[in-house]
Order: sequence, then structure tokens, then C-alpha cells
Amino acid sequence: MRLQKAHTLILLGHQSRIMEAHAQSRGVSEKASTQGVGDTDGIVSRISSGEVHDSYAVGSAMTSTDPPLSDIGVLRRPKLQDRTPLVGTRRVLGNQEDCPLADIVTCINGYDATSGKTSCQEVCGGRCCFHTDEYSSQVDSCVGFTGTICRDDKSCVGYQACNQANIDKIVSGCYGKEACKGAGSVGGNIAEIVDSCLGYYACREAASDGGSIGSITGSCVGDDACRSAAQTGGNIEEIVDSCLGEEACEEAAEQHGAIGLIRRSCIGVEACDWAARDGGNIAEIVDSCIGYEACENVAEENGTIELIHRSCLGGDACSYAAGDYGSIAEIVDSCNTTSSCRAAASGGGNIGSIQQSCLGYNACRYAAGYHGNIGEIVDSCIGYEACENVAEENGTIELIHRSCLGGDACSYAAGDYGSIAEIVDSCNTTSSCRAAASGGGNIGSIQQSCLGYNACQYAAG
Repeated sequence: MRLQKAHTLILLGHQSRIMEAHAQSRGVSEKASTQGVGDTDGIVSRISSGEVHDSYAVGSAMTSTDPPLSDIGVLRRPKLQDRTPLVGTRRVLGNQEDCPLADIVTCINGYDATSGKTSCQEVCGGRCCFHTDEYSSQVDSCVGFTGTICRDDKSCVGYQACNQANIDKIVSGCYGKEACKGAGSVGGNIAEIVDSCLGYYACREAASDGGSIGSITGSCVGDDACRSAAQTGGNIEEIVDSCLGEEACEEAAEQHGAIGLIRRSCIGVEACDWAARDGGNIAEIVDSCIGYEACENVAEENGTIELIHRSCLGGDACSYAAGDYGSIAEIVDSCNTTSSCRAAASGGGNIGSIQQSCLGYNACRYAAGYHGNIGEIVDSCIGYEACENVAEENGTIELIHRSCLGGDACSYAAGDYGSIAEIVDSCNTTSSCRAAASGGGNIGSIQQSCLGYNACQYAAG
């Protein structure tokens, strides 16, 4: 499958693996917390290149054959075998009191909110808001910053780490070169960053230009991990224990996109909406996108998805997932609730194979409609109108096998100049394939099929 962009999104549901990795990494985390932070940028650089794994920002090392532990892990394909994915560590934190009151620094435009004259760097006293330059001098890294920072030796540490940012609360976050530079700026806002945004440009310009992010916790670890996420009017409610790796959620929900919740796998309202938009690619969606509109539009507009497996189980969960010339290679054991994959690859889109899927009402309706294509539908489309209009209007289906077994399950499947090459052992219930290729459509072969009342009425009428 031709990739439309260099990067690949991988959405996996490995909750137990994540928690195990976090538990293993706490020991290393404590060890690293006693180290100096003068060489912040050098440490983060070596972390990102995979040379070291003993920083508080990185957990135990993984082999290149291990599955990613992040909820959304974006890794450049050429580097996938060469780099070790970053694994975030997370302390148990609750509210602002987790940072002692005496260590809370409140800033307005880079200056102490109380005096209005003393820079936040000075108030931090070498414990936040600084970068150590080549002359071993500390340079202000909170120029123009508005919000509160914990004086914890980890927050806003690195070259221009928090310059021009607008973040209500930072605890153990924004560690690395330009880690949170411009985040929440130009009319944007981020409510809190806790144990997150660790790495070069990790959250740079996230939620800027009118964007909004509610909470980032234990997430966005790695170079560019959440860079520009929710930028330009985008909105992300929460990112929790996710986006761990280089460019993991870069540009997620950008350009007025919306993500309700990213937590160990796209479980929530509009969880990964537009995550791989404009030609992006998603390698796998596994045990994920479980919730109303969970991954709607996830790779729309020339986007590609290689595999959807045991996923898209909420109403409209993956509707329009790869619409507008998008492509989905396989849908397996998925899209089994109302409208869950409706119009999934419509508008010139392509679906290679649908297996054991589309079992709910309207589950895959218009899935490859409007000049779309489906290679095969196997053991699928079992439910009332489950795959109605599935490849309508110049769409094509190569094979329907052991499928279309509900009332009107595949009616008008390739209607209006659509085409179906073969129908085998299918369409055996009332009206299940009625008018399947009507309106100038074509059916190449029908075998052991159309055994129910009006099952294939007007099939090629």
C-alpha cells in the first residue's frame, strides 16, 4: 500500500503492558532524579536517539520486536528498526498540592505575578525555568510564560523550554529543548501538564492559535511527541499515559480537529478524530476506538489504514475513517455496532477485505460508496441493513462470501453503476441483496446464494 506521508500511526490497546512498563521504570526514575540537570538538552538528545535509557523520562529498554506500549505511537518507518521507542514514567499525582505551596511559582508574561518585576527564572532559584549554556551559565527558559510552575528541578528545563507558553499548571513537565515553547499561545490554552512533554519540541506549539488541551498526564514523551497537537482551533480534552515516542501524536487534532480522550487506546468520545488527517497513515487499530465516534475521520482525506482488528465498537466509532480517497486494507472482527464504520472509505476510498465484521445496524453502510472499492466481504454484513449501499454509486466489490445474511443487509450494495464480481453462499435472508447492482450495475457470478424471500430481487435491475 502506498503511504501518503512518511509517518505511521499505530493505535494499540496494551493497558497491562503500559502499567508493567511504568512499574519497572520507577526504579530507574528515582535513580535519575538524583542526577544534575545542567546538561538537559544533551540528556534528552541521547534519550531520543536511543543511546541512554536511565533518565526519569525513559523507562526500561525495549527490543525492536516488542509491540509499542503507547496508545498512539507514531514512528517514521525508516527508523522503526533502528530506534527504541521511548517509554514514559509517571508518578501518582493529583492536584496542585502535589507540589508544595512553597514551590509553586506563578508567572505572568515571564515575571513573578506578585512583584511583576522579578523574572520567574529568578524566583525559581535554579530549580525551574532555566537552560545551562555552553559557558555553564543559566539562561531564562520562561520568557513570556504565563501560568504556574512547580520548583521541582524538572519543569521548564531546557533551551527556551517554556518561552511564550500559556499553561495553567506544570509539574515535572516541559523538559527539553523548546519542549513547550509556544504551547497554548496566541489565544490557546493548556490546563495542566504533569509528568509530560519530555523531549526536544515534545509539546511545542501544542494547542496554540486558538487550540485547547485540558490535561496532559504521563504522556508526550519523545522528540516532537505532541508537537502542534490541537493547534489552530483544535481541542483535546485529555492525554493520559499516551503519545510515548518520537512524533507520537504530532499534529493530532490539528486544524480544528477534536479528540475527547487518549488513554491507553482511543477510548472516548471522538478519541482520535483527525489523528492521521490529510494523507496520514495508520498501520493498525487494535482493541481500540471503543466509544461513540471514537475514531471518526481518523485517517480521512487520502489517509490509509492497514488493519482494523477488534475495534470500532461504538456508534459511529470509525465512520469516515479513511474517507475521501482513503484506504483500509483489512477490517477484521470489527465495526459491530450501529453505524460503527459507516462510509469508512467512501468518496473514492478503498477497503481490501472485510471479515467477521459489520454486524450491527448500518454498521458498514456506504463503506466504500461513491467510487469506492471493496476487495472482499467474508462472514460479514450480518444484521439489518448492515452493509446497505456499501459500494453504491460506481463502487466495486470483487467478492461477497458467506455474508449479507440480515434483512436488507446488502441491498443496493453496488447500485448505480456499481459492480460485484462474485456472490458466493450469501444473500440468503429476506431482501438481503435486493437491487444489489441495480441502476446500471453489474454482477459477474452468483453461486449458492439468494435463497431467501426477495433475497436478490432486482439484483442487477
